[in-house]
Amino acid sequence: MRDVGRERRLTIHLGPSPADPRRLVLSMKDTGVGIPHENLTRIFNHGFTTKPDGHGFGLHGSALAASAMGGSLTAHSDGPDTGATFTLELPVTAAEAAGDGRRAA
Repeated sequence: MRDVGRERRLTIHLGPSPADPRRLVLSMKDTGVGIPHENLTRIFNHGFTTKPDGHGFGLHGSALAASAMGGSLTAHSDGPDTGATFTLELPVTAAEAAGDGRRAA
């Protein structure tokens, strides 16, 4: 949210998925610079970055970790200057999603 030139706001929501109460949804919505439409399909690619000092591993690694736990990480933005929303959805317990019979404490 740096360099937006206006009030910065981050809204975080945590709760059960409306579609499946066995899944937890964490969404983070900001008033930052937004994401151009053409980048929404690329931001989770290994090595993709728009920052001059970035390396493009953070979102890629986060999406892989979410997937490994049986979940997903997605992004939405209506374009530049509109902010962005990132949504992490995970099963209530990763062990149950993996089907190994373990339960979280």
